[in-house]
Amino acid sequence: MNLTTKYMTQNDCYTAGRKIVPKGIMIHSTATPGVMAARWFDLWNKSYAKKEIDRQVCVHAFVDNKEVMQYLPWDHRGWHAGGKANDTHIGIEMCEPAGHTYSGSNMVNYDVAKQEPFFRAVWNNTVELCVFLCKMFGLTEKNIIDHAEGYKQGVGSNSADTGHWFPKHKENMDTFRAAVKKALTEPPAPAPLPDLPPAPDPNKPSDWAKDAWNWAKEKGITDGTRPKDNATREQTVTMLHRTLEKE
Repeated sequence: MNLTTKYMTQNDCYTAGRKIVPKGIMIHSTATPGVMAARWFDLWNKSYAKKEIDRQVCVHAFVDNKEVMQYLPWDHRGWHAGGKANDTHIGIEMCEPAGHTYSGSNMVNYDVAKQEPFFRAVWNNTVELCVFLCKMFGLTEKNIIDHAEGYKQGVGSNSADTGHWFPKHKENMDTFRAAVKKALTEPPAPAPLPDLPPAPDPNKPSDWAKDAWNWAKEKGITDGTRPKDNATREQTVTMLHRTLEKE
């Protein structure tokens, strides 16, 4: 997950300065084909009071197939749910690919096969972000809902996301939560072992001792085996005796 933090300091939501203790995460879909995570900063880092954007809105993060852009502090009260979930939930928007339009909440001319790689990358980045936030705030997959579920629970405005998109790729919020749970419970991958230099050949003398070793072998002082082993006192005395005999 490639996470960049860039707060929307000109957005009215940010300047309101209200804080929350995150109790959950709410997943949204932008319903704006082709607008990626970084682009939303230019669109929303403005004041509604000055009529520079069309409504009072701001979420904590946008996720696309390449990156996560964090636009509010995680404990900042966002304007994303249209209900009480603003007081409790971190809001995440999943970006949609270009190439389709909308009729109501229905995606028109959406090419499922073509967009599967994009969807899967956004899905995986969002799962990873949710795992990160769950660990940060002591949450579990059970604390994650989408906007449509928030509406059914009475904590969000009426919305279809993510049910208009996930099923096209044979996914739903239950499978999303299952993916987060799996990632939360899997043991971390072991750290790779450092690259170690190759072990020296125990049957070859070190370069600095090579000439002396060959000399001793030629003179019959040593049999030429185990050059790096420690010598006992009796072996040392024997080699010394052989040396003196050669003189």
